[in-house]
Amino acid sequence: MVSCSGTAKAPIQGAPAPVLGRSSASLPCNHELTEVQQPRARVDRAVQAPRTYPAQPIADIRIAGTRTVPVRLVRAAISARLGSRLTPDVVRADLAAIWRLEVFSDARVLAEPSPRGLRVTYAVAERPLVGRVFLAGDTHVLPWLWRRYRLLRGAVFDPARFHRERKHVVAEYAHAGYLEARVVAKARPGRGGRVDLCFAAHPGKRFTMTGVEFVGNKALSDARLRKLIKTRDGTENVRGGLYRKQRLAHDLLRVQSLYYDHGMINARVGDAKVITDRARGRVSVRVGIDEGKVFRLGSVRFRKARRRDARRFRRLLGVAKGQVFSRTRLVDALTRVRNDARGRKRPVELTPITSIDTTKLVIDLTLEVKYL
Repeated sequence: MVSCSGTAKAPIQGAPAPVLGRSSASLPCNHELTEVQQPRARVDRAVQAPRTYPAQPIADIRIAGTRTVPVRLVRAAISARLGSRLTPDVVRADLAAIWRLEVFSDARVLAEPSPRGLRVTYAVAERPLVGRVFLAGDTHVLPWLWRRYRLLRGAVFDPARFHRERKHVVAEYAHAGYLEARVVAKARPGRGGRVDLCFAAHPGKRFTMTGVEFVGNKALSDARLRKLIKTRDGTENVRGGLYRKQRLAHDLLRVQSLYYDHGMINARVGDAKVITDRARGRVSVRVGIDEGKVFRLGSVRFRKARRRDARRFRRLLGVAKGQVFSRTRLVDALTRVRNDARGRKRPVELTPITSIDTTKLVIDLTLEVKYL
């Protein structure tokens, strides 16, 4: 089990040298921590249930609760001005602007009548800053990744970002071949109102691929399908390379397109199924394919086209009844027609409408012409 206990590195306070052999009891993130939650905003009732404020011009605007955030930053964000009226719309807009600063955990607007006019106070509570940052576990793997966390010290603590960082680390490990990496990220109240962070990493074994296997394909060979997988000079998604999930998913879309260009419009390329051999540190990927039937082109008709143009368009299309339907060939043909019409200064737009006969395995094509 991965935890922020045991041998750990020292807090990141400038010197990156690890302190080994430290007792688990001395590590602040050793015990189970309560999450440091962002307080729920408490706002003036006018925001939740609009009401009429005292009909007085604003005589004084105060900013209360700031510690490290400059008051001028808040003043620049709000729209309320001396001499203006305070309305529910102004309060909503100002609170939204304060939240967009992303440095406060609470914001309220208080209004108090006075003989001189309305006293308006924007009461805010700052988010805590990050105090000490502790690393535990096998952080020597991908050290460049962990060095970035030195920059967290002194930054504004954002719980949502903190959890995103953990997911980012897991994704980076997977990208480097550590498919079973586990990362624990915890936060606890620290000294001086700050928040201490602890990251514990266990990358596990590094996996390499044995290759990609296609199952169910008959019309298109394995060799032809594998040519569509980009291996980045033999480093990814190939035997001996690393498994790249997102890039393989993109390549499988190209496999799907290849089937469309061979008339198999109902072909289904399944998701990659990863088979892990933990003992050998190998992964293989299996992709199931249902090719379906081959469809051919049926009739080709033009709608709303002048007779002379229809004959010219048909010749430029270069497709004929009985051909294996190809989406790429059709797109190229439509581009030729559009370019020819543009060159003759008679631009047109062609909208293809298909009618599929699943019994005869035929696709009838109607091209609706719009003269521009």
